[in-house]
Amino acid sequence: MSDRDVLADIIHPDAVINLAEQYKGRFSVVLYESKAPDSKLTIRGCPSDCLVLNLDSAFDNTRLFNGANGVSKRADFMLISEEKKKVIFIEMKRSGSPNSDIIKQLTGSLCVFEYFKSVLQNFFQSKTHFSDYSLHFISAKHTTLNKGNTKIVKNGKCNNTPKNLLELSHTQSIEFNMLG
Repeated sequence: MSDRDVLADIIHPDAVINLAEQYKGRFSVVLYESKAPDSKLTIRGCPSDCLVLNLDSAFDNTRLFNGANGVSKRADFMLISEEKKKVIFIEMKRSGSPNSDIIKQLTGSLCVFEYFKSVLQNFFQSKTHFSDYSLHFISAKHTTLNKGNTKIVKNGKCNNTPKNLLELSHTQSIEFNMLG
């Protein structure tokens, strides 16, 4: 069983957002910001094995950390696909927010992912623990309405670290393949 499948088996069902079939084997998922239901992002063309986790509502570490230096922050969503060998971290903002805050949230989600890997290694003797997966970090701002032209900004050659995130703004939908 793959690491993604083992993780899917042990994750609480309330943390998982199910894919919706669009047509002919194409899947999508609609992500809603928990405190702003009018803030949404639809990801079209998701692989059928895409595991979508709502970290914002399911993973509360504020009772463990005091929040100093942003250590209790985490991004809203994590998408994991074995088929594409990708892990995508997404932080959504209803309006704008400084990148320094978003970078802390994406970094916190990377820590959550590292915890998942540690659980697989220590409880399930996983040898690979997602070692061949690429990581992608996304910021989606102004996700309430399409008020302007969609803007996509890459902060570096690729979005493989929180500091080199891919910035989306003024859009409520995007293709999975454009995220990384």
